[in-house]
Amino acid sequence: MHKYNLSYIADTPVKRQFEWHGRTSHLFEDALGETVLDQAYVLPSQGYDDDGLLTGGIVYRGGIC
Repeated sequence: MHKYNLSYIADTPVKRQFEWHGRTSHLFEDALGETVLDQAYVLPSQGYDDDGLLTGGIVYRGGIC
């Protein structure tokens, strides 16, 4: 099991969920995939929203990911 230093992260529901997942074991057997987007822009995070989630994302000519 890995140990993480989470003391620098704000106490949010996301942090508590991450801490819970860090105490449990997970095994994923599905293969990883990839998506290639033409003319895409990565929008960097500007911080946390009111729900404790990081903002940001990807916008491309087909819409928003």
